[in-house]
Amino acid sequence: MAGLTNLREPPVDRMIPGSLYVIATPIGNLRDASARSIEVLRAADLIACEDTRTSRTLLARHAISGHTVALHEHNERATAAKLVQAMHAGKNVALISDAGTPALSDPGALLVEQAHRAGIRVIPIPGPSAAVAAFSASGFPAERFLFAGFLPAGRAARRKALGGLDLPWPVILYEAPHRVLETLEDLAERFGVAREVVIARELTKKFEDVARLPLGEARDWLLADPHRQRGEFVLVLAPGESRPAQTLEAERVLEALLEALAPSEAARAFCTARRSSAPSRIRPMDRLTLKRPDDWHLHLRDGPAMASVLADSARRFARAIVMPNLKPPVRTTQQALAYRKRIVRALPPRAAFEPLMTLYLTDDTPPEEITRAKLSGQVFGVKLYPAGATTHSDEGVTRLSRCFHVLEKMSEVGMPLLIHGESTDPAIDVFDREKAFIEEILGPTVDRFPELKVVLEHITTRDAVQYIEVTGPNIAATITAHHLLMNRNALFMGGIRPHHYCLPVLKREDHRDALVEAAASGSPKFFLGTDSAPHARRAKETACGCAGIYTAHAAIEFYAVAFEEAGALDKLEGFASVFGPQFYGLPVNRDSITLVREAWKAPARLKFGRDELVPLRAGETIPWKLL
Repeated sequence: MAGLTNLREPPVDRMIPGSLYVIATPIGNLRDASARSIEVLRAADLIACEDTRTSRTLLARHAISGHTVALHEHNERATAAKLVQAMHAGKNVALISDAGTPALSDPGALLVEQAHRAGIRVIPIPGPSAAVAAFSASGFPAERFLFAGFLPAGRAARRKALGGLDLPWPVILYEAPHRVLETLEDLAERFGVAREVVIARELTKKFEDVARLPLGEARDWLLADPHRQRGEFVLVLAPGESRPAQTLEAERVLEALLEALAPSEAARAFCTARRSSAPSRIRPMDRLTLKRPDDWHLHLRDGPAMASVLADSARRFARAIVMPNLKPPVRTTQQALAYRKRIVRALPPRAAFEPLMTLYLTDDTPPEEITRAKLSGQVFGVKLYPAGATTHSDEGVTRLSRCFHVLEKMSEVGMPLLIHGESTDPAIDVFDREKAFIEEILGPTVDRFPELKVVLEHITTRDAVQYIEVTGPNIAATITAHHLLMNRNALFMGGIRPHHYCLPVLKREDHRDALVEAAASGSPKFFLGTDSAPHARRAKETACGCAGIYTAHAAIEFYAVAFEEAGALDKLEGFASVFGPQFYGLPVNRDSITLVREAWKAPARLKFGRDELVPLRAGETIPWKLL
């Protein structure tokens, strides 16, 4: 490397107009910020931050008052275009992430790419990196390494990804605290208990840990102290043996066989593969007992129609967040309490089911109504329907800025905002409306009200999953069973399938994969919400059918099917029974339900008031049954 600059020179280069400065910032200890990075940040015209709230701490410490702009993965394309325009106009832009080096498992790569394509000079200001810091403390051979970032959240996808990481050099991984134990178990299963790993936790912070130990001891090390499962993790996997290319190819073939065959059949089909490379197979579970789950998004309708469907939910769930989009909608606390009484009166005898009520947000909702709702003890959320977005949303919000005074009151009293997250702009493709809503409406709203509790309901896209993962603990999401089980092909198999039509509409398979990974990840930011929405058969099988899928007749059974397909039945209880109550500040239910592996046929039709409805998978066999 070239020698250091003469230390008598000024600490910062003269700023070059219209340039992009990519600046590494501290990963924990604010004193790790270099003098050069601070001087550049002070001189920059604009500072692009992954999260302006997080960066505020660093900037305030060093008296940096430059104009900040949020640039994260959900607005990066639009914001990058504006920043390129600013640089063409002569402005200097500094790019920083929440911690470490931008564009390394963090946003920023798109802005850097666009700057290069626009002929803008890109100037790196090097500094802290969690990956490099952990590797430097590992003691593993330093000729080369692979940075693999975050593995897939879903266990099945993660195990598949590990197949490509058995390399003759170290591999660096990032991992979230709620998944690190499971990931270390998967590493031990895939690479053997003797393979070493370095666990670097909370690097440069007060409770920093760096431990090098065999994978077989990693689990016990983490469990020995509950604090060791908290914070941010970097894992450095020791290099594997250097093996001939034909051996690696043999293992890839074996893994492909194992996806299609039983282990013994795969071994016979390709007996030259090493036995240790084959993932273990656990005998399928035949009985599953869970703490009684709750449904955090349910449509019950009213009157005789409600009486027809209520028992299905009451049998499976202890509580449910009941949607307010009746005709007319439930706009006031008084109306919500009256609706609650009608639900309770319609319950089957001895049913232990508690409806949790919500209000329908409009342009005219007064802040005082939020106070009344909170004091009632029976209203647990306020539902935002963009006007015209879905069934019975005509009286919804036309412009969210008209509700800012209400959102301020909700932040103050701790009332969650429950969002149908779709843009209603007719120029936006129906399959892109969730992404557009997040970028154009939700992101700026959360920035404006950072303490507001938000549930983005029935998410359908990888974009939504990623947004929820990177935001704070006050932002969560519900996921439906039908979005876990079906992609948009289900709308057209054998012709138009009106009973598979819902809003948000089913999406591509890669989005469904992302939902499954999120639901099965063990993250408390994702929990069960069926969005079971009954409609009369004649209202669905018509020229302009209603949006909504009825799943309450087999809701928890459907989730069991989805989680089993993901190889994650052990994660179902957290998703269905624990994470929702935790978010809403309610106790976890003490009683339980039991599912058994016993095939039964879903009814072809169900009574719905004076009409009938067609449930999901009508007349089809369901492999799990509620006792």
